[in-house]
Amino acid sequence: MSDIQLKPLNIIRWILAGSIVLSCLGYAIRAHWYTDKIFTVLWNEHYLDWSESTAMRISEWGAICMVLAAVAGSFRRFRWAQVFVFAWLLVSVSCSYIVELWHPHYLLGASAIRVMSPLLCLILLSAANPSELSQFKLRLLEWGMRISIALTFFYHGHECLAAKAQFLDYLQSVVRLFGINGISSASALAVLKLIGIMDILVALAILIPFRLYLIAAWMCFWGLATGFVRIVFAGWESYPEFLLRIIHGTLPLCLIILWLSGKHTKRKFENKSES
Repeated sequence: MSDIQLKPLNIIRWILAGSIVLSCLGYAIRAHWYTDKIFTVLWNEHYLDWSESTAMRISEWGAICMVLAAVAGSFRRFRWAQVFVFAWLLVSVSCSYIVELWHPHYLLGASAIRVMSPLLCLILLSAANPSELSQFKLRLLEWGMRISIALTFFYHGHECLAAKAQFLDYLQSVVRLFGINGISSASALAVLKLIGIMDILVALAILIPFRLYLIAAWMCFWGLATGFVRIVFAGWESYPEFLLRIIHGTLPLCLIILWLSGKHTKRKFENKSES
C-alpha cells in the first residue's frame, strides 16, 4: 500500500482512540455519580440480589478499569486492552436491556457505535504501522464503520418514531434556546417523527456501496449535535452525557477520512500507471 495512507490512517487511529477514551470517561463519571445498569442488575433483588457495597465496587472499579484499558489500548503494544473495553460496554448494554422497560430491543442497536468502536480500533492497531494494513482489513474497517453508524442512526430513528419522552424534552429545550416559548405537543411529535424518518434514511444511505460524503458529514454533525443537546437540556453539569456520545459524531468523521485516503491512493496509483 502507498505511504500516502500513513498520515490519514494515523489521524483516524488517534481520533478513534481518543473518542473511545472520552466516551469511556463519560461512562465512568456517570456511573460514579448515578450508578449504572450493571449496579442495578447486581444489586436489585429482582435480579442477582448482591450486597449494595459489592455491586457498587464492581460497577465503579469496572468503569475505572475500562477507562484505563481505553487509554492503554490506544497504543499497539497494549491494543488487546480494547477487548476489555468492548466486553464491559457490551455487558453494560446487556444489563440495560434487562432493566429497561421502554422498548429495550432498541438499546443494543442504538449503542452500536460505542460498543463496536474498540474492535474497529483493534483492526487499526493490528499492524505495526497503519499504512501496512491489508486491503481486506481496510475493507473490514470501512464496513465495520458503516454498519455501526447505520445501526445507531437506524435505532435512534425508531426511538424518535416511537416518540421517546426524553427526546421530546430535548426538542423543547432546543426550541427555547432560540427564544421560542415551547411548541405544542402535536408539533413536537411531528418534528420528532420527521427526525426519525431522516435518521432511518441516512442509516440506509450509508450502507450504499458508494462514498456519500454529504451523508457522512451530516451524520458527523448530527451525532455531535444530539450529544450536545444533553448539555442544552440539563446544563454543563451533564457533560458526561456528551462525552459518552461524542463518538457518535467522530466515527462518521473517521469514515470520511478513510474514504479520502483511499481516493488519494487511487489517484496516485492511476498517475503511476499512466507514466
